[in-house]
Amino acid sequence: MKRIILLCFLALPLLVSAQIETSTLYDFETTAPDSFSTFGAVDTTLLASQFTIANPAPDAVNGSANVMRYTKGADAQTWAGYFWDMDAAIDANSVFEVCLDYWSPSTGQILIKLENGDASQDWELAANNSTPGQWETLCVDLRNDSQGANPGPASGRSFTRFVLFPEFNVAGIGSDVDYFIDNITITSDNTVREFPVTFSVDMNDYPEPFTTVFVSGTFNDWSGEASPLEDADGDGVWTGTYDVTQGEIEYKFTIDNWADQENFSRFDECITATTDSNGETFVNRSLVVFDEVVADPVCWSTCYACGESYSITWNVNMATADPADTGVFVAGGCCFSNSIFELTDPDGDGIFSLSMTRGAGFNSFYTLINGACPDFSCKENIEGQECADPNNFNDRFLPPLEGDVVINTCFGQCTSVAECEVIPEVEVTFFVDLVGETIDPEGVRIAGNFTNWQDEDMILESGTVYRYTTVLPAGEYEYQFKNGPNGWEVLPDGEDCTITTDDGQGNVFINRALSLSGASSTESTRLFCFNTCNSCAVATDDLEIDNTIMELRPSVTSEYFDVILNEAVSGQLSILSTSGELMFAKNITTSANVLRVDATSFSAGMYFVNLQTENNLATQRVVITK
Repeated sequence: MKRIILLCFLALPLLVSAQIETSTLYDFETTAPDSFSTFGAVDTTLLASQFTIANPAPDAVNGSANVMRYTKGADAQTWAGYFWDMDAAIDANSVFEVCLDYWSPSTGQILIKLENGDASQDWELAANNSTPGQWETLCVDLRNDSQGANPGPASGRSFTRFVLFPEFNVAGIGSDVDYFIDNITITSDNTVREFPVTFSVDMNDYPEPFTTVFVSGTFNDWSGEASPLEDADGDGVWTGTYDVTQGEIEYKFTIDNWADQENFSRFDECITATTDSNGETFVNRSLVVFDEVVADPVCWSTCYACGESYSITWNVNMATADPADTGVFVAGGCCFSNSIFELTDPDGDGIFSLSMTRGAGFNSFYTLINGACPDFSCKENIEGQECADPNNFNDRFLPPLEGDVVINTCFGQCTSVAECEVIPEVEVTFFVDLVGETIDPEGVRIAGNFTNWQDEDMILESGTVYRYTTVLPAGEYEYQFKNGPNGWEVLPDGEDCTITTDDGQGNVFINRALSLSGASSTESTRLFCFNTCNSCAVATDDLEIDNTIMELRPSVTSEYFDVILNEAVSGQLSILSTSGELMFAKNITTSANVLRVDATSFSAGMYFVNLQTENNLATQRVVITK
């Protein structure tokens, strides 16, 4: 349904036509997104059939039949929310207001964010709700300044992703909470006006003789001679003013009826790249006209005044990671959108490079990602290294530009040259015992900074003991075991196996800590009991101690020893160091009478060999010499 209001502004000489229009994006009766994805708690994707429900509280504000439900998880972050990609973009050249009906069990605010794939273009603004337990219509004006990292109004941008943060800045309360959304509308001012635009280009650095500079663009059908500029005072700055219809235009400066034209990189800030029906891409200046524009002079073929811009070049050695087929990118921070700023290796030497120009004083956090991963799951891990900022996602920082910058580094390392430090790799095995826990049907998992906090399945070793083995570079790591997809451990603060981290945004994390020195090519963690830094206590009350069921030959060795079973038994065999580190674990069956254990990887010392059967417990000692 669309509501159209026709207005007449005869006093405006540049007015072509006037029209205010309000239209519904989603009413959840006839229109709804196909799906939405959540973040900041349990990250998942829901289909329309899963989030469209009957209105739980119809009232005078919203009596419609169906609404959208979002559930904020019990352990949600303060920035938890959800998003979906729209079929049709919101064009802020004309759209100036976004409204929605909102139901929340408490007062607070909902943050509305609009994105288009370029983080430097994101716009966001919060709306406050004051009627808990009731429907309320909330609106944000796109002409207001964004409260996010990018200042200024949304005017002139086009957005394809709709993001909502119900109860923004409030963490999960220990139980799931439902919020409801309905009747998302946009209001547009489709008035067609023309505004005077003054174009100006500094030609003092242009190397060749020429007669006249022109501005050519979509507003004059790319004519090479329709819009000449003048340099009346002879200072080398050419200027001209022309009436331009409101909206986004593309243009560039040209010389003597296309004898020459500006050339840009697709990574320049002031440009837009357009691909025609033949697959040819054109890179031009871009300008959004919604008022009179008097542009500052720019230098030929740059986005900046002459002498006020510098080059940034990255040279990244990928010797530490196999370059992904989807590319290697600079990403993150205020201004480097994910999977856009691609580095290339045309000569195949393993050094991937990217160059761009930015204005004096430009600065930003950034990271390197190996692959096109919108969730940053393929970003480099430099946590704990000197160039990682722990308060900004462990990203690198580019200081304000005062001159040309060349960044030579290595993927995943804080080097200042494009030579990678040789870091030894360690095959490490993690163990956890979930004795006394009800095992989740979806299995036991592990997640850490070495998995970008994505779940990896653990393998049942025996009984309630689970194992996960991987190869990691020597370094510092954090991780947790999980009983099912949501069953994070609750670990004690200040224990020898944990590390407590404050992210600077009000969130404190207690994770397990692991330091890999690389002194050994294989390591394993202690056999931790779930939720603790200790090994699970073995309940022996119901077991008979019987050390005759097992013998060790030899009991002193530097290479191997045999575990000899003196009767047919089934059970769990484990070898632990004197500090409780699990070195070996295996299920024993009646068909195995002798088990040979390779001890060459064990450090010198004494070890306890335990055999637990259904009724008996046996313990023997073995000494490893070197």
